Amino acid sequence: TDTVLGTMSAGTQAPAPDAQAKDVAAIMKDSSKMKEGDKWCYVTRRWFVQWINHTQCEAFWEQKPDEAADRSAPTALNNDELLGEIKGKYPVMEIKRDLQEQKDYFIVPSAVYDLFEGWYGGGPRVERVARSFKAGLLKPEVKLVKHPIVLVLLECQKDGEPDHSTAIVREYAPADTMEDVMKDAMANVGKTEVKPGGMDTTTPSAPEGSAADEDGGAEKDAEKDTEAADSLEVEPAASSEAASEDTKGKPEIKIWIPATDPEAKGKDKEEGKVEWQELAEMQKSMELGSFQFKAGSTMILIESKIDGKWPRKGGSDEDDWKDFKVGSKVDVEDTVGKWLSSTVKDTKEEDGKTMLYIHYDNYDVRWDEWIESNSERVAKHGTKASKERASSYSSYSYYSGTEGTPSTSGIVGLRNLGNTCFMNSTLQCMMQTPWLTQFFTKKEHLPQINKENPLGHNGRIAEEFGALVGKVWSDKYTVVAPSSFKQAIGEFAPQFSGYNQQDSQELLSFLVDGLHEDLNRLKKKEYDPNPLESKGKTDTELAKLSWDKHKKRHDSAILDHMGGMFRSKVVCPVCNGVSRKFDPFLLTLPVPLPVSDSKRQEVTVVFADPKASPTKYTVDIAKSAEIGELKTEVASIAKVDSKSLVIAEVFSNKIYKQYKERDGVGSIMDRDIIFAFECPKAAEIKEWVSIPVHHVHKSTYGAYDHREFGDPRVLVLDVSKPVTRKDVAAALASVLGPSIEKRTPYKDSPVEDQPYTAVLKSSWESSPGAEVYEEGKGEEEMDVTGRDIILSVYWGEEEEAKAAYKPITVIDDESCKPKEAGGKGKSGVDLVDCLQAFTKEEKLKEGNEYYCKTCKKLLTVTKKMDMWKLPDIMAIQLKRFQYTQQWRDKIDVFVDFPLEGLDMAPHTLSPEDKKNALYDLYAVSCHGGGLGGGHYWAYVKNHKDGNWYNMNDSSTGPMRASSVKTSEAYLLFYVRRGFGKATTAETTSKTEP
Repeated sequence: TDTVLGTMSAGTQAPAPDAQAKDVAAIMKDSSKMKEGDKWCYVTRRWFVQWINHTQCEAFWEQKPDEAADRSAPTALNNDELLGEIKGKYPVMEIKRDLQEQKDYFIVPSAVYDLFEGWYGGGPRVERVARSFKAGLLKPEVKLVKHPIVLVLLECQKDGEPDHSTAIVREYAPADTMEDVMKDAMANVGKTEVKPGGMDTTTPSAPEGSAADEDGGAEKDAEKDTEAADSLEVEPAASSEAASEDTKGKPEIKIWIPATDPEAKGKDKEEGKVEWQELAEMQKSMELGSFQFKAGSTMILIESKIDGKWPRKGGSDEDDWKDFKVGSKVDVEDTVGKWLSSTVKDTKEEDGKTMLYIHYDNYDVRWDEWIESNSERVAKHGTKASKERASSYSSYSYYSGTEGTPSTSGIVGLRNLGNTCFMNSTLQCMMQTPWLTQFFTKKEHLPQINKENPLGHNGRIAEEFGALVGKVWSDKYTVVAPSSFKQAIGEFAPQFSGYNQQDSQELLSFLVDGLHEDLNRLKKKEYDPNPLESKGKTDTELAKLSWDKHKKRHDSAILDHMGGMFRSKVVCPVCNGVSRKFDPFLLTLPVPLPVSDSKRQEVTVVFADPKASPTKYTVDIAKSAEIGELKTEVASIAKVDSKSLVIAEVFSNKIYKQYKERDGVGSIMDRDIIFAFECPKAAEIKEWVSIPVHHVHKSTYGAYDHREFGDPRVLVLDVSKPVTRKDVAAALASVLGPSIEKRTPYKDSPVEDQPYTAVLKSSWESSPGAEVYEEGKGEEEMDVTGRDIILSVYWGEEEEAKAAYKPITVIDDESCKPKEAGGKGKSGVDLVDCLQAFTKEEKLKEGNEYYCKTCKKLLTVTKKMDMWKLPDIMAIQLKRFQYTQQWRDKIDVFVDFPLEGLDMAPHTLSPEDKKNALYDLYAVSCHGGGLGGGHYWAYVKNHKDGNWYNMNDSSTGPMRASSVKTSEAYLLFYVRRGFGKATTAETTSKTEP
């Protein structure tokens, strides 16, 4: 939670550095994938890196130890620099908004933090619970809510004001809805007790394991308006199921949210007085992130009937919504026929009529007007106005803009609404695009909006983007919140509706296509199903016919300047026939990075022959390959049968994972230790199982503490027939023969004596398992096909075990010698190399066969892509993210690209476009970090002063042009030299409502 749960005193004596590293690595292995309900803690980068270097721990892929760095032990934990206090009646401590993972902090499982806390002391502890989030039809993603929305639920008194002695503090994710809040409210009416600091600890809706469970009993505050402590302790919201169960039989309630910031002090407003607005029906299903709550905590008023009556006036009852007063929320139709969420700012009686002075929410005060209360233009709040207008209510919200004059026109920050850095990065690049900026600030787009286009978005994308551009270039804001824009794109593209991290290029593609369709000049589109015949036509003729055909259905200002065209050529290997096709595209040119996709994989082979020393081999194999291919490569160099190999990962002296034939090689991490066990039976029999064999000895820490040691093995058993104790014992003896230094008598053993006890058990169950050797029971069957079966070999006390067990000695094969440095992340590549890789001829893979009309069959052909028509504005996408069914990867190689004078003439076949093919860079969308997360930001060149700026969410600042080139560059925005020369972006008035 955002709660500071306390700072530990100095920790106990920390173990040796290598022991610390081993304990943490064991936890990280089990926490490699974040699961819903898991708890994770934040640690400052400074402290974490010092601990990594001290222990040389390699369990974290994000941070490897530096052997040359200071290895002294870190001091006590100190997370104060991560936190900032948000003051108010209910203050909270929260993680600072501008911090970035890996740059400022790392996250670790709570079990790891427990160790850190015990060894070093300090704090404060900052913990989050992993939640599962889903957007549309996309696969749910489990992640932490870094900045939860903190709501203070308050019951309503008879006078209609909040009773602060009933405060319950809850954390919610931005993707939670007001319905979740209502369930919590209904489940807790009349049950609230507040401990010092405002934290409710007795509410039954708090889930097991939440902060409420850990904090013990509560103490009710006798003062109705008691002041909160220095910081609130908050707890996660109850699960929907639990809340629903608790709402059965509960009275009806109403929810009220603040209409103004309670900390703001106005001339005509009582100090500290909160103006409330009732939650509209249409708002109940909306996500909390769209409400634009301010930072810190927000008070929510829960109203229920007292003596059969609602305490507050101006609510949603049919008979009282017209009881207007200052602050009442209504929907009003403006002078151009659009319904908007509005606020009553004043009332008066005139000629026997009640007049309302209406302010249109989120519009300038100059549009305020007097309207008769009985006018058909006035309606009950939430019944007529569009959802996005109804959701915004507070001009003081953290998620609203910050008014002020920017240091440079157009250099304005964008508020991060919750994992929206990808969107902000794309928008910053687009809003510095020459021509496009002037097109929208001068409102040239408005008369071109096409609301009849079935492929469009009713003009919403163009309208919202235009409004956002207008704000950024109005010189009235230093920070703008793109919340209305986000809501609009979320309505038409479900993947952007939630608060999960997305790809900036995917958003760019949707945005440009959305602007094009919303501004398509064609009301009626011609459809020509007949493909163009390329035979007998030159490239120039065929290109013109293709473009003209495309323009019959696509014609917009966006296409005029961002539209280009590829030429593809396919050659049949049988008849040598050539097929040409011209394909239009919008803005984005995706280019591959010409780096190797292979990896050098180390594999230690344990041979079946006990006289053969285990040997480590290194093979070069594609990351997209499967384990079956890895077995073939290893078998070839080790001179064994690939069918006899069992591939497994070894960790902490035990088999951590066995790989299947179709598993991807790319899933093997660089730090994983891979073994290949030669098991001849695997090649000889059809039905078999492989069982891990682990060596175990008693620990010196206690009689019931056993630890794995030595080198694990794999046992292959024939399961086409019943497996007996004797079968298991014989197979085990053959595998362990070379590990036995001395022998002691053991009854019913297939050999004369054995110095160990073998137990077959399931690692998934807590049962002690079954001993393999029991006198007179050699023919009894054993279950070897259950879940996670392992064979533990107990060697007695630690000293006895070391005397009885002989560890294996691994030798290195010649293939393990290091190759010359180079490849990924070393010297880097040039953008020209990427463009040449894009136009390189390739042979289509199986599954992408081409139908040759001459040969009349599907064939594997060669294909070549080339540029033909160059757009005035283009975004070159460096394809850093690679995905297959088996693996995924990010290529961090440095790509050198020109800031000025990119010559595209060698990369286009069009004679006309070669004449004016110089391009200059004006923006870069960057991505730092790994897959499935990381952070996006942008570098932009302001077309007014010609300087470069770093645009990192709400933070902006000047930068050197030399710093624009980085290995984190992802999208490169170029403009044709001479096109869209910088002109003054006119400051325009707000759109008339």
